[in-house]
Amino acid sequence: MERGKLSEIGGISATIKMGASSLFFYSQIFVICELLMSYAFFMKLLNEITYDFDIRGPKITASAKTAIIENVKQVVLISDTQVTVDTGRFYVTVTGDRFIISEIWEGRMELEGEITGIEFYKTSGKR
Repeated sequence: MERGKLSEIGGISATIKMGASSLFFYSQIFVICELLMSYAFFMKLLNEITYDFDIRGPKITASAKTAIIENVKQVVLISDTQVTVDTGRFYVTVTGDRFIISEIWEGRMELEGEITGIEFYKTSGKR
């Protein structure tokens, strides 16, 4: 049998006697825990990748002066204070002041101005 240190508190240490079967059991639990953590990491990574490549929903990168809207299917409304676009499953409305569409191509719109809000609307007929 092997002896393993269980804990040491205040200079007093406790030991535990482990046989070969106990060591094998604990090593198997360790391997299972490692696999579960690896699986959780893999699932988080897979979720992030599928989110990045989901072309069905709106994607917006915004700051106080610029908004980039991706997956734009149709421009619904343009004014000095509001821009609404259809992204397939949602309508996206950007509110603010002094809007200028600086770029629009291949489903991507770059909007410049004073941005005060972004809203998402899902219509009843969209999936």
